[in-house]
Amino acid sequence: MRLLLLLCLVALAGCAGRGAPEPELSAFERRLGLLYERLALAEFEEGDFADGRLFRAKARAALAGGSPPPDPLDVRILPPEVRPVAEDALARLTAAFDTAAPLVAAEDLAAAQTEFDCWVQEAEENDQPEQVEACRGAFFATLARVEAAASADLVVLLPGKGEAAASGAIDVASPGGAVSLDAPFTGAGQGADAAADLEPKQVQRTLANALAVEPAEPRAYLLYFETGGSVLTPEGERAFAAALADAAATDAARLTVFGHTDRVGSAALNTRIAQSRARAIVARLIEAGITAQNIAAESFGESRSLVPTADGVAEAQNRRVEIVVR
Repeated sequence: MRLLLLLCLVALAGCAGRGAPEPELSAFERRLGLLYERLALAEFEEGDFADGRLFRAKARAALAGGSPPPDPLDVRILPPEVRPVAEDALARLTAAFDTAAPLVAAEDLAAAQTEFDCWVQEAEENDQPEQVEACRGAFFATLARVEAAASADLVVLLPGKGEAAASGAIDVASPGGAVSLDAPFTGAGQGADAAADLEPKQVQRTLANALAVEPAEPRAYLLYFETGGSVLTPEGERAFAAALADAAATDAARLTVFGHTDRVGSAALNTRIAQSRARAIVARLIEAGITAQNIAAESFGESRSLVPTADGVAEAQNRRVEIVVR
């Protein structure tokens, strides 16, 4: 039976049935599951089946992709001299989850949590002083490493959206020199001499609050024109109305207006036509109530065709203004 349990731990499958999909586990969840199972086995060997079942349930929850929390102190009857120390320790441990610790010290954080549970469980029994001290000492040593790792600033490169998805690298200054981040979900902090690969799942979880207030992705509206001038097609008028409604509904909206033409006429002429189209749309936006300081305009002429054509070809989709609302 012991061999079967150990094999299940190595596989990190919780002895799941054949064909059951394995959850995508973070380093924190994998380590937490392994360490809780070790605690469970130790308690079973001592004949403490209640705590053994509790730790095994936590191991299974972690290996199923969850993050069971450390034991709340109201489930333990602790000696009076232990409780205030444990309360302060639990507050520090809980605070560590709101820092970069799950990203930069995931395995130590998992160890600190299980060592805390070991400490308060042994302190409640209060019949193995050496074991109480071993768990308590290990917890505070590990927690100190977690807090030290999380105390440095951390810069994380997140995946871009739209055109930003193709953006290049950024350099992060550190005492050892600049560290280049050129791939999504990489990070670097003070003293780092290389970029670290971070787990997307853990990044999303750790930065959930910040990502929840991330600005909405820019919205683009294509306004099509009749040949050679600044008169919108009926479809273009509908797109203009939609862009205007979007801008009105967006707090502190910023609009960028890009003018384009097809490839009929010279490049110089088309640059002027595209400018005229962009200016006409800017004027209409201002007339509709958009603050001029919140609008930028640019002309690309025939240089950025939506539909590639030979020179001199009239293409309706290339005669356009693009309004981007942010």
